[in-house]
Amino acid sequence: MNDFAKRLQAAREAKGWTKYRLAKQTGISEEGIAKLEREGNPRLETLRALAGALGVSVAELAGEDTGPGKKNRQTQL
Repeated sequence: MNDFAKRLQAAREAKGWTKYRLAKQTGISEEGIAKLEREGNPRLETLRALAGALGVSVAELAGEDTGPGKKNRQTQL
């Protein structure tokens, strides 16, 4: 499971949602949600749909949130 997959699963579980519920909210199949939670690598439109449904930013879900209190990915390299 990659970092995106972990963030997606954590965001879904934080809302108390099943994969089925997230699938219904996004129009992505339940199998598609399961695959994203295993493998990650969503297309941009898929990432936007997931972020919107889960109430998080695209940057946060993608792991690129560098707001206050967040480390800049560049400094971690």
